[in-house]
Amino acid sequence: MFVAGGLGANPHPAQALEDFTTREDLLPTIEACLRTFDHYGNRDNKIRARMKWLVDTMGIDELRERIVKERSSCAPRAAGPAAFPSRCARWATRPRAASRSRRPAPSRASR
Repeated sequence: MFVAGGLGANPHPAQALEDFTTREDLLPTIEACLRTFDHYGNRDNKIRARMKWLVDTMGIDELRERIVKERSSCAPRAAGPAAFPSRCARWATRPRAASRSRRPAPSRASR
């Protein structure tokens, strides 16, 4: 999983958070990234309200440490539809179409 990348006038390459994030740790890791930014990110300046600026201020090692520490406090969640909040359950359990097809062209007889 990569974090803190960004484009724009001051591009920053994304940094690897860890070598491998398991499926079970994926949602807690995402939540930990959001919580870490919420705690330490710059909300006063809209331009600086990006995680890439946390890397500049505290360094990637400190950011990794804080995210992993925050992840340990996040409750583990089950994989699959049970991992989604109840308001998202209808999209998580809905079967997906194999491919999106366009509307069929009208036949010549219906013209």
